[in-house]
Amino acid sequence: MCPKSTENLITILRSTHKLGIVSNFDHAESAKSILARDGVASYFHQIIISDEVGWRKPDSRIFDLAVQSTEDNKENILFIGDSIADDIIGASEFGLDVAWVNPKGQSLNPDIPKPTYEIKSILELKDLLSLKV
Repeated sequence: MCPKSTENLITILRSTHKLGIVSNFDHAESAKSILARDGVASYFHQIIISDEVGWRKPDSRIFDLAVQSTEDNKENILFIGDSIADDIIGASEFGLDVAWVNPKGQSLNPDIPKPTYEIKSILELKDLLSLKV
């Protein structure tokens, strides 16, 4: 289940931002059923699942598809993720700003692109984006 505090944040975010998911899930129907079960699928403008599109993060094509789905410039997009290889490297190399969710305070190797932001919890987006919750 999606924690109530996360659901509250997503509810606020969707009123001011286009939200999307880019997932490396290997079974699209399972991913969709989890999102539906948790009652959050409808909060997202676009849900891109690697199983459906044939590419996995960090492949630039999946990031390009995500950007195209927003109908916005990539300069206006913040990619949020927790995987160094898939999210930080992939999104950074594609030219997106990245918020790295790093709950354990993991260190990055110097050869890894530094994320634009580093947060311990998705809930820190509230302050990062100056939202009133």
